[in-house]
Amino acid sequence: MKITNIRAGHIAVLSVSIFTAAYFIWVLSFYKPTYATMGDEHGYFLQARIIAEEGKTYREPASILQYAGKDWVRGEGNRYYSIYPPGVPLLLAVLFKFFGPDAPMALNPVLAALVLVGVFFVCRSLAGAGWAALAVVLLEVNPLFTRHFIYALDAHIPVCFFLIWSVYFLFRWERSRAYSHAFLAGLLAGCVPSLHYGDSVILIAFAAFMAVNTGNDKVSRLSFFSAMGGFLIPAGALMVYNLRSFGNALSTGYSLQYEIANIFSLSYLRDNAMAYLSSLLENGGIFWFPMGMIGILLFLSRKGTWKKGLFYFLAVGPLTLLYMSYFVPAGNDLMTIRYLLAAILVYVVVTVQVLREMAGTSRVRALGLSVLVVLFTALMGIPTSLYYLEKTEQAKGFIVKVRDMAREKVPAGSVLVADNMTSDYLDYLGEWKLATTIVLEAKSGPKFISYINSAAVNKYQVVGKNLSAGERVYLFSKDLWKWAGSGRVFILVNERELKYFQDNLPRGDTITECGDIPLSGMLYEDHLSLAEWTRGKGIS
Repeated sequence: MKITNIRAGHIAVLSVSIFTAAYFIWVLSFYKPTYATMGDEHGYFLQARIIAEEGKTYREPASILQYAGKDWVRGEGNRYYSIYPPGVPLLLAVLFKFFGPDAPMALNPVLAALVLVGVFFVCRSLAGAGWAALAVVLLEVNPLFTRHFIYALDAHIPVCFFLIWSVYFLFRWERSRAYSHAFLAGLLAGCVPSLHYGDSVILIAFAAFMAVNTGNDKVSRLSFFSAMGGFLIPAGALMVYNLRSFGNALSTGYSLQYEIANIFSLSYLRDNAMAYLSSLLENGGIFWFPMGMIGILLFLSRKGTWKKGLFYFLAVGPLTLLYMSYFVPAGNDLMTIRYLLAAILVYVVVTVQVLREMAGTSRVRALGLSVLVVLFTALMGIPTSLYYLEKTEQAKGFIVKVRDMAREKVPAGSVLVADNMTSDYLDYLGEWKLATTIVLEAKSGPKFISYINSAAVNKYQVVGKNLSAGERVYLFSKDLWKWAGSGRVFILVNERELKYFQDNLPRGDTITECGDIPLSGMLYEDHLSLAEWTRGKGIS
């Protein structure tokens, strides 16, 4: 009896459904509708709010001190663009427009759930329902996938969503030759460049698979043009966006910040290759990574499976080499291998097919392999996932406290001077005028990394570097009150930074504390203080 018969498949699906329900309850218990990193989120979420509220993708700072964020770069005039493409922000903007600023935080959890559904359907068509259920479990116990499910609100889960569903329709097209399947495969794959530029190399695999499966008959040719038509809809829209924003259909926001030749190089590949492979093995891939590689080579070597083998190889090979050649080095934490999350889906899909072949028609062997694999990967993956989920809860809990205190104490429209981490999320909310803390970079005071516009860099870091701390704070105060107008000014800093301001205030100015958040040493040295800056008569 085959292990993929209806009864066995139903049992497997029921089992994984129970496991998945428990997984969702567990992971979502850590969910808070906010983000709490200085990762990529500000570049996506702020762009989403601007799209939803103003119908544009760039911002124009209203003050020399307005917080910009590390992922925003200056284009023509006073326009600042996010370096990231507009695909994810468009999805987030829809949620923001209709449901408010908390709703976009649910995008990744929802898409991650749909990724699991897509993996199940793809694997069911390749190996049967039982093995498809195993593929879902392998992803659920993977710490990188779990962390992105709930914490890292960047483009990698959206890429995985569009990738796995485009694969689903691509493989269906291989069997059916239906124009609709070809069109949907092309449409979904064409969305990938608008989500994350680097993952565009995956399209090589789609193009090659279409090419080797397209014959000279009319149906094949029409299928090819259907796929191209679907692809050109999102790809064409992205090129129009790039043309209007950066003057060239192939230019991106990265071109305003980096020289492309300095982003990728063979020297980075040499330095990063082993570190990336080691990080993959250490963070959940010790089983499916080598098994996936073996499976890809096995499929490539067989006459009946070489086409799919070619697809798998081209889906993971160029992507892995690309990011091994990236200027961001690999490390021991999950975020350094987040670029390979899409490749992990492919490895898992291949792994369950290899396991199916190893089990043959023996249900006992299939059950034994499945239990062994799940236990092995879960024992390694779940503790790591729990660690990151607890860190997530702690960091997001802190940001929620900051947000709630600001909403209670700081009137909407006031100027709020804050550090970069808190500014990232508060700026997205758009309730206050977020100002940078650049003035604090002085020999006698704390040193900060500030993300602001170039005019402020010139004024405070170049022209003002030889001024005393008091003179710098005086200049800072003038710019703050010019922006505030008839409004109020608040600062959100730690105790040491607060003292720096108090010791260097212009004559007549006062700073009065009005809120405090204990931090238990997590992000700051002591606690975070909110204070109101009152203007004296000495400022003109």
